[in-house]
Amino acid sequence: MKLINDVSQAGTTINASNITVNKNGTLIFEPAVSNICSFITNKGGNIALKNGKFYLKNEGSDGVASFLAKGYAYKKKNGEWLTYDEAKSISKYTSDELYVVKCDHHEIDTDTKVCKYCNETLDVSVEWKSIDGTTKYFKDLKTALTDSAVTSGTSGTLKLLEDDNGNSLTINSGNFDLDLNGKKISSVGIIGGTVNIKNTAETTGEVLNLTIFSVQAKVTLGIGTKYSNIDATQPIGSMLVSGAVMKVDGTYATEAQLNSSVIGSAVEIVEIPLYITSEPTQNDLDSIVYGTAESGLLTFAFSKSGVTLKYKIDNYDEVTEEVTSNGIDLSTETALWNLPAGEHTLTVSATYPGYTINRTYPFTVSQSESNISID
Repeated sequence: MKLINDVSQAGTTINASNITVNKNGTLIFEPAVSNICSFITNKGGNIALKNGKFYLKNEGSDGVASFLAKGYAYKKKNGEWLTYDEAKSISKYTSDELYVVKCDHHEIDTDTKVCKYCNETLDVSVEWKSIDGTTKYFKDLKTALTDSAVTSGTSGTLKLLEDDNGNSLTINSGNFDLDLNGKKISSVGIIGGTVNIKNTAETTGEVLNLTIFSVQAKVTLGIGTKYSNIDATQPIGSMLVSGAVMKVDGTYATEAQLNSSVIGSAVEIVEIPLYITSEPTQNDLDSIVYGTAESGLLTFAFSKSGVTLKYKIDNYDEVTEEVTSNGIDLSTETALWNLPAGEHTLTVSATYPGYTINRTYPFTVSQSESNISID
């Protein structure tokens, strides 16, 4: 049975503003005029509301959520959406008007794909959230990449909810983050736009084949992403997000690999494992070479303990130190330095399992009697 405005059928009781659905009765309510407020009471019947505004009462145990037709949801008078779980817990809503509207599915459980407001399970695999808070869902990545919300240039994030096995994905425009979310893309080509590939899941996100066709495409590779093949138009190392370093086949990339635009091996973008958090200034070096070898002037500190530090001046013998704490003061550990006047270089390398930071510190000794003596 379908009721439009004030047409009644068996199993229902109707007047201008009150509708009661008795046991075994059915009400499908789709008002032609949505500004008429009706009071609906359910006494054991079946109800499907489409549009309209209401006061509601359910004498059963499943709340007013059961009144909604498929794909519809409730909105409060102030414009707030009423979640489906909230509607299930409410058996009576009479303090204010409640609106029934077509659900836009703007928030779903990304694991179950169930809409938070209408409880419908959606066939989607990609989520779009724009910078203004607008959310949309798409069946697949190819559909998302041609939608005007994504291609318009409005900042936002495309987030994978499932693996995408499409083989002809192309990004022509847009300004967005592509969040792999621990999922996998078979192949994607980027012609234009600004695309930041990132991963917010604990598990690594993967792009099997990434091709960048134009220098006009601005692409960054984020931490927690990996690739089986990259073919770009610029050095791959220049595309790394700040704070990231690249591994190739499990080993930290060489300068040649960072400067290459094509790598056909396993590439993984990881967080830089080691930082120098404190190092000598030029004034520190100048103070030492002029004979003021006081403690603390050649101090290095690191973000991790367990660093292997190698250092040397000019062509003198290299010294190796195991840094068990987070820092070391070389001014208290070097042998006697007798440096002639002229240009000199302090070379330092700090290694933390597999990753090395190299630093070079030039300085000038202008007095030949400038010695560094460590007691």
